[in-house]
Amino acid sequence: MIRSDASSTSPSLVIAIFALTGLVVVSQLYLPLPIMQPLDNSYGASGWPVSWVLSAFGLAYAAGFLVFGPLSDRLGRRRVLLYGMLSLIAATLLVTLARDGKELIIARALQGFCAASFPPVALAYLGETLPVPRRMTAIAWMSFAFLSAAVLAQIFILSLADSNLQTAETIAAGIYLVALGALLLTMRTYSRVTATPQGTVRDSFRRLPALILSRTLCPYYLATFTLLLAFVSFYLLISSDSNATLASLKLSPLALRGAALPGMAITFLAPRLAQRYGAQRVLLASFTMMVSGLLYSSLSLSDSTSTGLILGNLLLAGGVALAVPLLIIAVSSKAPEADRGSAVALYTFVLFCGASSAPFLGNTLESYGLQGALMMLCSLPSLAILILTTWSRIAGHRPSPDSSTA
Repeated sequence: MIRSDASSTSPSLVIAIFALTGLVVVSQLYLPLPIMQPLDNSYGASGWPVSWVLSAFGLAYAAGFLVFGPLSDRLGRRRVLLYGMLSLIAATLLVTLARDGKELIIARALQGFCAASFPPVALAYLGETLPVPRRMTAIAWMSFAFLSAAVLAQIFILSLADSNLQTAETIAAGIYLVALGALLLTMRTYSRVTATPQGTVRDSFRRLPALILSRTLCPYYLATFTLLLAFVSFYLLISSDSNATLASLKLSPLALRGAALPGMAITFLAPRLAQRYGAQRVLLASFTMMVSGLLYSSLSLSDSTSTGLILGNLLLAGGVALAVPLLIIAVSSKAPEADRGSAVALYTFVLFCGASSAPFLGNTLESYGLQGALMMLCSLPSLAILILTTWSRIAGHRPSPDSSTA
């Protein structure tokens, strides 16, 4: 049972605070992306692969989703959000104190786990406390915040005078402290009385293997894994080759990343497009946009202008921004009602496992050169299209214009 005095806090203000907090929290995953080479120069000598600076955060972040969602059902959203933000501040300060690669990777893993306390619990909180007409608006803005973090985090660290991770993390810790105060004020009238839970956290974990292997959900989880794997790998490859490629195209790293932001805004159109054309059809179109973006980026490297790379980047970002909410719709609508929360938590786990695998894929593809590597990345969204199309035919669910679910 939930009690709230929503009248004392404007829903628009609540949405703004939560969206901005979500933006700065999720930004942590992408913050080191443009500075992997400087990090390798600073910490690589310690014998710890610098790629784990990304992967350790991402894997711990993904695992945290499976913990904090069920935990907030039993302890309350407010308690998990506030203590989670407090722990994130402490973990972020630990990152600034890391002296070698080992300490940095451990601190980043702890930071990732603490950061996972915000996104799923915040979405649940907004869904429970906001007026019904404002809930879809909140989800749209939260999705946009989570997606745009991939670009804005990179722009932020590149805009610093020294592009130093410790400097960026010190600033981030200060921002999280402000966010903690804003959350305290926003949720001061909110209280939750938890009813007797159905089952335990252990019961929720026991059902996860059946969900991920479900004939209904498995194709969507497989497609989900390719999503951020391709997107993060793209920026890793661009960053590792930026001195050669971007300089020859007279394109700054900031300009390339900024060009992706307009594509992110397409996430606001996802529900309307799905309602009009069918979610399955639009989902396939989103992965097709990703293939087109990667292919166009690869082919454009043969030219002497930056237009092709910018357009390819825009298409890739737009495809990702369109696919994320549609996959959430697909998973939540196909999952059994009793397991819907666990199914969505599992979706986020798979999504960020893909992001965490990107450094390893990027290192493998570097030997093929940037143009060849981007061409090979096309196989990931192409595989997602193949999986979803094949499953649709086998299951007998051919997309139709009036279909509203995937």
